[in-house]
This record gives sequence, structure tokens and C-alpha cells, in this order.
Amino acid sequence: MINSGPLKWPYPVEVAMDLTDGASQRHCLLIQKEPHLIGTDSLVQSLTVDPDMTLLNWADANVYKL
Repeated sequence: MINSGPLKWPYPVEVAMDLTDGASQRHCLLIQKEPHLIGTDSLVQSLTVDPDMTLLNWADANVYKL
């Protein structure tokens, strides 16, 4: 995620992940220059950035299939 708008650093954004075993996880991450690493017990099937659309400006797509 790249902060190309007026959001102050670091800014929290929620990420939802659907896993291949049917489980799902949500994490609140800070938008920052360094990457985040998240470990899961199963492979991530899809990742949704800002699932509740609480940010003022969103990306063109916020759901990514892996």
C-alpha cells in the first residue's frame, strides 16, 4: 500500500484475508514504507484492503485474488 493522498503517516488501515481452509482473518496495519509480514496457518485466497471502506479515498480495486 502506498500513501499517495493526504493521509498522515502512519495511518491505520484494515486488511481482511480469506484463507483456503475457509477461515478468515482481519488485521489493522499502519500504512508505512516498510512491508508488513503476516503469518497464517493456511494459504491466503483473497485479500481485501479497507473492507469497510472507511478511508476517504480508496484504490480503484480493494480486493485482490491470490
